[in-house]
Amino acid sequence: MTAFTEFWDIASFRSSFAALIKLPEPSIQALRAALDEGSLPSSPPEGSDTSPDEWLRSRSMVRTLAAIRDDDGFAALLGDIAQSMEGSPESEQATQIIQKLLELDPETEQLNLIRRTQYAALPVLISLSVEVDFRAVPSVAVGEPTLAPVYVVRLTFDEDIAGSGAIVFQVPDDATDTVLRRLEEAKNLRTSIASRLPGELLHEKIRQEICGDG
Repeated sequence: MTAFTEFWDIASFRSSFAALIKLPEPSIQALRAALDEGSLPSSPPEGSDTSPDEWLRSRSMVRTLAAIRDDDGFAALLGDIAQSMEGSPESEQATQIIQKLLELDPETEQLNLIRRTQYAALPVLISLSVEVDFRAVPSVAVGEPTLAPVYVVRLTFDEDIAGSGAIVFQVPDDATDTVLRRLEEAKNLRTSIASRLPGELLHEKIRQEICGDG
């Protein structure tokens, strides 16, 4: 089950979805072209019969559906649409329009599946922030206090870990070089393995991202 099923219970979502599937063919084609280019315009195509309000609602809906497609897969999204609209005379029309708008070529669908697999099973790091903290250290002898630098690291994840969505910890100076060295070693190991894997095991685009070759 995808997020579409949960959203379907919201009246405003159903209303926006209905507006989308009732768009005239030129507006559907314009949305698809804009989606392929990666930028959805804020106003309908010139000469379109689609009102600005209908366009904005449909534009927002397309973004939502595209996100569900990328997270859960296109087949799963279509299945949830068909199930949610079961018995509706507009069910078949809705499926056809969503296919026109969001269906991916096999290459892109394969890459999306790889991305979803990379994000599956375990919590995923979504942001990292590092601050430098200077802590006052009293002088052993009589004199001015000194400062002790330490890195404060905050890791934020896509789900809670031990009841929290973030982990905060400190890295003292003598551990910094070790952390950086271990990360570099892991990165080099990944590159070395990726460069030797056959094409049927590692998608070429993923290999290029890892190895940096053309």
